[in-house]
Amino acid sequence: MDNERNKQEVNAVDPLKVYRDLVRFAIEENLSQVVPNEEPAHARIILEEMAKHSVKTFYAVSNKLSEDVWDNAVISAISSAVDRGVDVRLLVERPCENVDRLPENVRERVRSASPKSGELVNLAIMDGRVFRVELDKAARKALFGVNVKELSEQIARASGKIAFAFDVTGKGA
Repeated sequence: MDNERNKQEVNAVDPLKVYRDLVRFAIEENLSQVVPNEEPAHARIILEEMAKHSVKTFYAVSNKLSEDVWDNAVISAISSAVDRGVDVRLLVERPCENVDRLPENVRERVRSASPKSGELVNLAIMDGRVFRVELDKAARKALFGVNVKELSEQIARASGKIAFAFDVTGKGA
């Protein structure tokens, strides 16, 4: 009887909760690791946890702020980061069609870039040590990394480029 109940409990484990716990633990413990993610739900979890744990900076580049990734929980976490004094900068390739869904404190931190279509890489960087980069937009293959020494220079350069691009684009999404 107990064995059957244990099997049911194991089968009832929510894989997204396990993934969130892994992401949260990696960020909080500053573990040096890279984790693949291929689902919009993974991206949502990563972006939300990055925003919740950011202390100094949360920079993101995205081709658009689609609601399948940038949902209310992610936007709320970003809004809270702004309220905590985090330097939040969101650079989007396309103007936001649904920008009115963003709280004012987030909306004023969104800029629209005008690169050649498809030129931007979907990327988020938190405090210069945590990142999510989408390597293949079509296949939605991405990596989430924390404290990856081999990539620290590239992450620092990318952070600087995002900050610079944000500053020169002016106001408004």
